[in-house]
Amino acid sequence: MFTQFKYQVYESNLSVSTAGDPMGLNYSSPYGDGGGNEYYWSYRRTAYMINHIAEIIDATRGPAAPRRGPNGRWRPVLAGQVAGNP
Repeated sequence: MFTQFKYQVYESNLSVSTAGDPMGLNYSSPYGDGGGNEYYWSYRRTAYMINHIAEIIDATRGPAAPRRGPNGRWRPVLAGQVAGNP
């Protein structure tokens, strides 16, 4: 496992089990993932942090700057890596 992935799993577990889940990571989605999987929590934490950073950038750029989105000047990207047999 990559060091960054281990860090995300650790931090998401800490958030859910100790801090009372302030990021809202522990939920069941309509796709039936169960919500209690620590690896799903880490994926959700990554997405949460990307959105959080995007909101900070939006706030610092001000209302006159082009916003993010399809017609905006910048877009936050959530990328992943999947390994397996094709």
